[in-house]
Amino acid sequence: MVLLNHYEEKLDTFRNEGNSALVLRSQRGEWEAIANTINAANPAIVRTWDEVRKKFNNLATQAKSLHAQYKGDLVATGGGCPPEELPSWAAFIVERILPPVILEGLDGGFESDMDVWGIVPAEVSVSTPSDTPAPSQRPGARKLSPKEVLDAATIDALAMEKAKYAAEVEKLRAETDKLRAEAETDKLRAKAETDKLRAEADKLHAETEIIQLQKELLKYDIQDRQRQSDQWNV
Repeated sequence: MVLLNHYEEKLDTFRNEGNSALVLRSQRGEWEAIANTINAANPAIVRTWDEVRKKFNNLATQAKSLHAQYKGDLVATGGGCPPEELPSWAAFIVERILPPVILEGLDGGFESDMDVWGIVPAEVSVSTPSDTPAPSQRPGARKLSPKEVLDAATIDALAMEKAKYAAEVEKLRAETDKLRAEAETDKLRAKAETDKLRAEADKLHAETEIIQLQKELLKYDIQDRQRQSDQWNV
């Protein structure tokens, strides 16, 4: 509903029927602002303003089709059990965004295209083509209730959540790798310190043995001199 809420806030801009560069630039600026808002809420998936615009057009097309089907089903019941209500996102578009001229068409049987008030460029029509039967009119096609039509807004929300969790998983994986690398570094550092202390201990041991040997040599030298002195006295 983020897309629909922000679109409704700028409804006057999008309904501007002018084709001047200023009007088109203003509408594109609003699409870019909506795209930025959506991307800020879900930075894992970056959408362009044109992708956001096309997404809205698809939602508007589905909402218009569901509304037409709902009206047909309502007439078909003849005052009996009413058909199932529209999904929340479709009801939002029908009740708060699309004008009656889009939903009902113009007098004389002309089916109005949504680009007459600036939703989409003139070359893009979201109305059901006259030579293509509506879903409820196609031969042999089973009529779908509004609840059977997959809620596009729900799909978007699930996709955003999936992308969000995927980003969290990647973040946790990166943090785990970092901790593992730090632990390995600490292990190597500790080993280096241990090797250094062992080398110093070996050095001290060697020096101690040298000193002990020197003491022994000095002792023998003193004893040797003492014997020589004793011999001279005799």
